[in-house]
Amino acid sequence: MAQHFKEDDIQEFKECFEMNNVSHYIVNEKSLRFTMRSLGFSPTIEESVKYWNKYNQVTNGIPFDQFLNILYDHSRAEDCENEIMAAFAAQDRKKNGLISAADFKAIMCNSGEKVNARMVEAVLRESGQTGSQIRYAEVVRTLLSPPTDY
Repeated sequence: MAQHFKEDDIQEFKECFEMNNVSHYIVNEKSLRFTMRSLGFSPTIEESVKYWNKYNQVTNGIPFDQFLNILYDHSRAEDCENEIMAAFAAQDRKKNGLISAADFKAIMCNSGEKVNARMVEAVLRESGQTGSQIRYAEVVRTLLSPPTDY
């Protein structure tokens, strides 16, 4: 699977894998899900169980080379940006890239991973969207951007 990732990415994956799995194996699906999420992936419980069942071929757990296979499989299946954009686009009645701030807050507070109103306000401020109409593509770009490393 090394051919599917850049060398720097593989090094980052390996560091995270070793930091979260001191036995050099992922020992259960919860650990698999935690390690994947630490790298910015978003597997569901069902997906992590599926990967565990598919790749846990040895009694010790999943080794790093198999973990790379899981990341590759998941990266092909996961399309966060389009999924989030589709959720907002469904509320975009005029199809102009804008939704009301109230609709945006309702989606954010009541769908997927729940967030509170204060967190939504922080995301809107960070993305520069503070009016009554929200340009949701800007917010999605902000949400999916890696955090600033100071």
